Amino acid sequence: ATSAAGEAVSLSEFSISPNPIEISAGETLAVTNDGAIVHNLSAEGNTTPMLEPGDSAALDLSSLAPGSYTLICDVAGHAAAGMQTTARTSGCTSSRTARGCW
Repeated sequence: ATSAAGEAVSLSEFSISPNPIEISAGETLAVTNDGAIVHNLSAEGNTTPMLEPGDSAALDLSSLAPGSYTLICDVAGHAAAGMQTTARTSGCTSSRTARGCW
């Protein structure tokens, strides 16, 4: 789902949804902690603050070149427990439904 803040991403024990995440160049993720404990989301030096259950934050990925990146929760042990996903950024800055962007 896409909101005004960007592609919606949900964090919970111990998963990140959607998986994988597909975004257009310059996009921001709207990250929500839908879990019961603190989580965050991190990619290539771009990180949300630690999010309490129910909290949300934007993760600006506009600095990333087109390609594939691993996103993880930085809380100790969470990535190893399954809180990781792949984000694929396309070079296309228009709608992801446009053909030829991937």
